[in-house]
Amino acid sequence: MTSSPTNPYQVSSVESAEGTRVEGLGDGATEVSFRLTKGVLRHAVDHLLLHRHPLRLSIGSLLMIFGSGAAIFWSVSQGTLFFLAVFAVAMLLVTVIYTALVHHSKNIIRKQVAQLGMIRDSVCVVGVDEDELVITTSGGVHRWPGEQVKLYRTPFGIVLCPEPMTPVYVPKKNNSPEEAFRSLRQKLLQWQAQAAA
Repeated sequence: MTSSPTNPYQVSSVESAEGTRVEGLGDGATEVSFRLTKGVLRHAVDHLLLHRHPLRLSIGSLLMIFGSGAAIFWSVSQGTLFFLAVFAVAMLLVTVIYTALVHHSKNIIRKQVAQLGMIRDSVCVVGVDEDELVITTSGGVHRWPGEQVKLYRTPFGIVLCPEPMTPVYVPKKNNSPEEAFRSLRQKLLQWQAQAAA
């Protein structure tokens, strides 16, 4: 995917996979553009899973830590080779169990994200237009009422959920000026406060 911004720090349009141009928002003060790298897409999915299944993941993690820790502790007295074998099996089982806990939800989220046109190495533009969240992707322009958008803060950006299984991670380091990210976050926080009131 390619973009042809007028300003090198602001993407005003996105070229879709079909070669058609999709116009972005006009208000640069609350518009943030960024590339959908593998890390950006993965962070969005992982963060939403933590918020959707906190109890399941917490209990599962504690049980896995206790079980694998007990097995490894017991195997120490059985010899080095036995210890290494138990350690490898424990790590494999932990990975399989953790994946199973979130497999179904992860597949749904990835499908939702792909349907919006949020695909790897494409450009995404997130902004606000009056009382709507507007996301421009290679799949077109998508709009949601501001009051239904959930916002989760992370150390390196924000995760937006305009729909229950549709996360959009907006990194602090992006193609837009810092003021644009701050303005976007502030507007989203206002919507969240209004929805909670």
